[in-house]
Amino acid sequence: MAPLQSLADVRDYVRRSAQRLDPESRYIAELFELIEQARDVGDLERMMLANGRGLRHTGEEVFAAMNLEEKLLANLITPETSLFRFSEGELEAIGRHLVPTLSGQRARVLIVPCSHGEEAFTIAAHFLKLSVDFEIDAFDVQPALIEEAKLGRLTFGYPLEYLENPGRVSARVLERIRFKVGDAFELPLPEPSAGGSFHVVLCRNFIGYFTPEVAEALVTGLAARVRPGGILLLDGFALSKMPSLLLTLNALGAVQLRGRPAFHFPT
Repeated sequence: MAPLQSLADVRDYVRRSAQRLDPESRYIAELFELIEQARDVGDLERMMLANGRGLRHTGEEVFAAMNLEEKLLANLITPETSLFRFSEGELEAIGRHLVPTLSGQRARVLIVPCSHGEEAFTIAAHFLKLSVDFEIDAFDVQPALIEEAKLGRLTFGYPLEYLENPGRVSARVLERIRFKVGDAFELPLPEPSAGGSFHVVLCRNFIGYFTPEVAEALVTGLAARVRPGGILLLDGFALSKMPSLLLTLNALGAVQLRGRPAFHFPT
């Protein structure tokens, strides 16, 4: 796609990007308001670098590495994530319903979108603590986020310029995770087989951005990648916003675990 050269180009790009998103999203309105305040494209980029939603969640260094289209997308769908942020019973669901069934198998995990990699690092640490063999495929549509994730840096949101030594996960963890650029709606993976390919599929802080129709199609596609006995992990916000997702998953044979955004696919 040709670079955005005018504010008219920017408005058109945002409109097209927002077509699948919830039209009531305040992020869309906030971005258009920012565009209206800008004198030109350069001014808009300076404003986003000074105090944009995407900047806050992406981090200054990573945000600066993005092109304008990627910065706009990061304002529409913020890559919000943090280490060990699982608070809705996700790790318990894995330990209770999956680990006892592995019987020496290598657990395959799909994480999309993966942002800076914190969720992949969290799942990896959990499996290592349990002495479970595993491998993780983690995708994000933002190339700058994938490059950051590959570094294994852990800043806990603290500005890099004020850290003497950012934490880093070990090579033992990184070698088990494949971080790749990929759109959640068109993952660069083989088409799902009849039995699914992954023991765990994780998609958090993403589905709730979209219209119900788009969200249901995405969840259906992700569920098709869960193998029998596996688990699909979503987030409570998306389920409360779109209760129809529960009906979709029930129709696909998923069992919700203890009212949490965790779904087991029985063998």
